Amino acid sequence: MNNLIKIVTFFSILISLTSCKSEREIRVEVLTTDYVKFVDSVANITTQDVSNNWSQIEKYFYKKLKELNFEADLLENDYSFDARINAATAKYENLKKSLIKKKVIIDKENEDEPTNLDKENYKIKYRNQQSDNFEKEDLESAKSVSQ
Repeated sequence: MNNLIKIVTFFSILISLTSCKSEREIRVEVLTTDYVKFVDSVANITTQDVSNNWSQIEKYFYKKLKELNFEADLLENDYSFDARINAATAKYENLKKSLIKKKVIIDKENEDEPTNLDKENYKIKYRNQQSDNFEKEDLESAKSVSQ
């Protein structure tokens, strides 16, 4: 009976140790969750805010991805997180593509629309032409009066 208790205790400890996740698995799970949340939060931000802060977002994205891939690569033959990582990465890449398309459209529209500087230059040229015309009229009227 005493031996039976020892054997059952040994196997229960053995099962509990093998079924528990290692620290590395827990770390990869936390990093994966953070990564997915980050991509979701970027997708929920307005396009204007994303485009204004794109370089910072992209830098932070690649930092998170690098850290996650490093930790996941240390796990041997554990591909349970790959589906979530790949889905989040695909979502980020789609967001990036749509942002680039929108930026190209906005840039094209802005090329067609004159800037404030162009408008000011036009006003200055117009005023100069008007003042030149007034000077010519004044000269012509002065010549006609003197004749």
